[in-house]
Amino acid sequence: KEIQTEFYIEHPIEITILGSYHSLGRFISDISNLSRIVTFHNFEITNKTNEEQQLLEIKILAKTYKYEDKGTTNE
Repeated sequence: KEIQTEFYIEHPIEITILGSYHSLGRFISDISNLSRIVTFHNFEITNKTNEEQQLLEIKILAKTYKYEDKGTTNE
């Protein structure tokens, strides 16, 4: 659910990712290249390694922001 403040709208997104150490690093790096500001909060990393695969699970609350321009109308 979007959170409206005086100057911007915050859009929180819950993300769960399962992958290798390097694939998680690539995902985070790719997010940093987006044109919109994205911040990460309350992240938790869990080892999900078994005999067949070495995996990590990361749970993140990501937040994106957009400017609230009260001087214009959307038509």
